[in-house]
Amino acid sequence: MVLTGSLLRAGQEVRVTVQLVEAPEGTLLWSHAPQVALRDVFQLQDQIVDRIVESLSLSLTAREHRSLKVDVPASPTAYEFFLRGNQLILTQGVTSAEHLHVAREFYERCLQVDPRYAPGWARLGRCQWLIGKGGDEPLRTCGGRRRVLNGRSSSSGPSARPEPARLLEVDQGRAQDAMVRLVARARSGRCQPELYAALVQACRFCGLLEAAVAAHHRAEQLDRHILTSVDHAWWHLREYDRVLEYVKRRRYGISPSRIWRCGPTSWRAGPHR
Repeated sequence: MVLTGSLLRAGQEVRVTVQLVEAPEGTLLWSHAPQVALRDVFQLQDQIVDRIVESLSLSLTAREHRSLKVDVPASPTAYEFFLRGNQLILTQGVTSAEHLHVAREFYERCLQVDPRYAPGWARLGRCQWLIGKGGDEPLRTCGGRRRVLNGRSSSSGPSARPEPARLLEVDQGRAQDAMVRLVARARSGRCQPELYAALVQACRFCGLLEAAVAAHHRAEQLDRHILTSVDHAWWHLREYDRVLEYVKRRRYGISPSRIWRCGPTSWRAGPHR
């Protein structure tokens, strides 16, 4: 099944046209073209999801119904700030302290509008971790409070995402503890790309390089834009062509020629240092 559609906005009104098509035949199962006020956009999303479930004649459990409501922002404004922070990190990478500070400001503004939005806390926690890890600010003074590092507010409940806390555990020498907790969450059926991205680093620090690469591929299946530290695992595995391609294409936005100039002169043939 393929869901196609278009989104048009005029002032404070939003018109959505969606079609559910059976592939590869192209049979149209149903179409829907609602128009709502912008403030009701998340209610509209819930309606479309319900229509999809009904059209496929799916029988959902109570837990599955609850999961459809998890991590839904209460405000379009909060969600806009969240998306702006995500887009900045996606387009500018994670190595620029200046861009990380701007992204952190977007996430903070998101949470000012909606303090219960757990993904916002998770992204803010990751920003804090990256800023502290890069040495731009000491982690203890850059807002690294427990609720930020845990990726949740005090009221966000069980839907919160503690991946930033697991990354902090890795940096503190407790990679195995972090890996065990992340694997347990993955086995619980939580298909979150950030979870597998955190597993990439935890597995690598435990010496499980092939598992780290597998976690990276799973994260990309869930979100093709996700950024992970898989290039370090490939480096250890001496798959240097993959390192160059990934660094150029996805992670840092710099050319392979610059990597060659900056790296050790014999790193292609020699062991990892």
